[in-house]
Amino acid sequence: MEVCGIYGYEFTKSFWFRELEFIPRFTDTSEAHRASRSRAFELTGWVRCGVFGQVLPFRLAAILSFIERMKVVIADPVAETPSFKTSFLLNIPGGMFERSSGGGAVLLRDCFEPDSRPDFINKAMLAFEDTHTSENFRFPELIFSCVESFSLSRPLIELQYFLLFSAVECHARTVLSDSSSRLPRILAKALSEMGFDVSKENKADPRKSMKTYTDLRNALFHHGRRYFIEDGSKYHRLPDYLFNFAQLVALLIFKVVGFDDGHINWDSWLDRQAFK
Repeated sequence: MEVCGIYGYEFTKSFWFRELEFIPRFTDTSEAHRASRSRAFELTGWVRCGVFGQVLPFRLAAILSFIERMKVVIADPVAETPSFKTSFLLNIPGGMFERSSGGGAVLLRDCFEPDSRPDFINKAMLAFEDTHTSENFRFPELIFSCVESFSLSRPLIELQYFLLFSAVECHARTVLSDSSSRLPRILAKALSEMGFDVSKENKADPRKSMKTYTDLRNALFHHGRRYFIEDGSKYHRLPDYLFNFAQLVALLIFKVVGFDDGHINWDSWLDRQAFK
């Protein structure tokens, strides 16, 4: 058996996923929460497996990071011994790579809903392995881009938006097999089919307008501006819309893997209330 240390993921209860056994370092919920939200990488548990290989830790780190919306590290595996828990550093200083929050965890803690996080890990791992989900819905691009958007210690808004927008564009064009230049329509159709209240253009509520996000992308990448001006007077600034779009991407990932624990607020990208 092999064991990896987990740094930065919050859990207080052991659980299994196929051949993987997750073992928490803390059973006290306050201590587990403190360690998982630290700017440094604190050891929060271990995961056991027969053989990890090279791909499994990489995918697992992305899934756990997505859940926390903070970077999670999976340490290199070591051979299991009776004293394996002492084989890993308790704390990895972040230094120039210290963690930053992407807006708070996207799933409830296991002290409130013990099955939610394990269920999502299971579905996300299956999505990686399923050719249909990976290729036709571009799941790897969605989750890796989402994770990378908050993994820098000092996130750059331009880079964040590029990663998020490009991932959604890739997903939408693949789902609809549409490579035309009518991007707002493509985004609106693909996201509407996933159940989101969006449209090609919505001047009454520009948060729901895919034209808003496309115009912000064009202003940023073609003109080096974080804003665009509508009708000669109305300013739309990227910082005012970044949360909405980032949360929409997170919800889209849940939709793609078929996850719903009954607590997710599917309008959270608009009302900022993550759970119901």
